[in-house]
Amino acid sequence: MDWNILVSAVVGLIAGAVGSLIAPWVAWAVEKRRSLLRARRETLRRWRDFVEHFNFTEQQFGDTAVYSEIRPYLSTDIREHLESGFVIKVPARGRGENAKKHDILDAIAELEQRWELL
Repeated sequence: MDWNILVSAVVGLIAGAVGSLIAPWVAWAVEKRRSLLRARRETLRRWRDFVEHFNFTEQQFGDTAVYSEIRPYLSTDIREHLESGFVIKVPARGRGENAKKHDILDAIAELEQRWELL
């Protein structure tokens, strides 16, 4: 009996068995990552659309379900700014009249960078 052939066959068998166990796990991990990124992109898109079309002058953003979703990701400063009820009106300079809207959109953009979606 040729030991080289037997050793090669056993090594091939073990490698095949290990590969057949690892390959599905790797494929699952890759798909899980893709799904997470897809869900995060969709969430950010939905938040942006909502904020872009929200009427900040006539409605309370803090009363919305979207704010409840975004809130955990906001910095303490922005949360305090949005929830304080203290408002200072300053003439628009370049970014538009609604500071709250821009703070929220900036926070969403920051989260997008943190999640490495750019």
